[in-house]
Amino acid sequence: MALRTEMFSYLPPMPPEEVRQQVEYLIRRGYVPGIEFTQRLDSHDDFWSFWKLPFFRGATVDGVLAELEACKTAHPGATIRLTGYDARRQCQVLSFVVHRPA
Repeated sequence: MALRTEMFSYLPPMPPEEVRQQVEYLIRRGYVPGIEFTQRLDSHDDFWSFWKLPFFRGATVDGVLAELEACKTAHPGATIRLTGYDARRQCQVLSFVVHRPA
């Protein structure tokens, strides 16, 4: 049985073109993209580590996607999620899992 993280984790895996569209949406809205990963997914003790710092300036779609791939390569057994932060309201506005270990 696969562990679930959040409400959207019950949806089927997101294909790469939809991940690209979500990254485009984040950047178009002016949100700050961030990449997080965890080696151990536990619904009672979640701890996510940042893959570098969020992209505060100059984020491009291809740059974010390249960092997602670099994170997957460095941590192939990790669950990886993409988050979006609204710098003006100082809150997280979007988060979804982009990679689950096989």
